[in-house]
Amino acid sequence: MRVLLANQEASASALLGDTRRARWALLDAQDAASRLSAGDSGLSTWSCPAPRQALYALSVAIRLRDPDEALRAAEMADAAWASGAPWLYGVWSLIRIGAGTAYVLKGDLDSAAGQIDAVTTLAPAFRISTITGYLADLASLLGQRRFVGDDTARDLLAQIAAFTAAASPAAVASGDER
Repeated sequence: MRVLLANQEASASALLGDTRRARWALLDAQDAASRLSAGDSGLSTWSCPAPRQALYALSVAIRLRDPDEALRAAEMADAAWASGAPWLYGVWSLIRIGAGTAYVLKGDLDSAAGQIDAVTTLAPAFRISTITGYLADLASLLGQRRFVGDDTARDLLAQIAAFTAAASPAAVASGDER
């Protein structure tokens, strides 16, 4: 619980723009996680295994406009999965979208597309509001003046629109999987 709560404090602090407190809370979460003697199975609602911790760190970094730190967090999640940490499609999707967002912040739309492509192939039943919300934030960034006329930005926006449209309950109920 302490790991999860410290991560949530970091996220809330970042949303409020409190950089110092957000970073302190992430360190507190890491410290709490390192003190767990049995590790974290990742199977409980209250679990906060390494990939989920990385998602919090990524989210905080995005809110604080620190794309390099966000990409380091995505690498931490990938390393944890490679080491056998529990894989959940939602956490994986949000990590990929967050990494894509970090690349957009850096102006690297090709790398962003590489992160987003796999997510936008999820079946409509897996297109939960958290994922579509992250994509809406990404679409907002792609709509910035600096990307007007960029083919990759236009393609990403089209993918996001199609993904989100197919996520609507009406589309899923009718069997429309676009």
